[in-house]
Amino acid sequence: MKVNYLAVLVAAVVAIAFCWGYYWLLMKQWAAAVGLKKSDFKAGPPPLAWIFLIVGYLLAASMLAAIMGYVGQVTIRAGVISGAMIWLGFALPVTAINYVFQKRPIELTMIDAGGWLGSLVIMGAIVGAFGK
Repeated sequence: MKVNYLAVLVAAVVAIAFCWGYYWLLMKQWAAAVGLKKSDFKAGPPPLAWIFLIVGYLLAASMLAAIMGYVGQVTIRAGVISGAMIWLGFALPVTAINYVFQKRPIELTMIDAGGWLGSLVIMGAIVGAFGK
């Protein structure tokens, strides 16, 4: 099973950029759902959060690329479909189950799951665009 690591890197970077914009647009709703105030944002996230973000997106993009390569279809269409299916079968249920047990608001579930839907579809499309 061959993985195009340049495609993985580009997919992860573009998905992180997408999420930055996505959460920037939904910052008020997200902060309200999490229960944060403006003053809570002054310090910014801890350095470990950035490490988890970067490693997590690289891992997600590489696993998506590996799955697509294993299945044999490495096209834009296959990438979009694979990303959406992985979201539907894994990211959405894990997010929803965890948030329900944590008694988090449904708005937070929708925002965070939506971010993963966009990220996985984008990563799949980019991996597919690079091909095998």
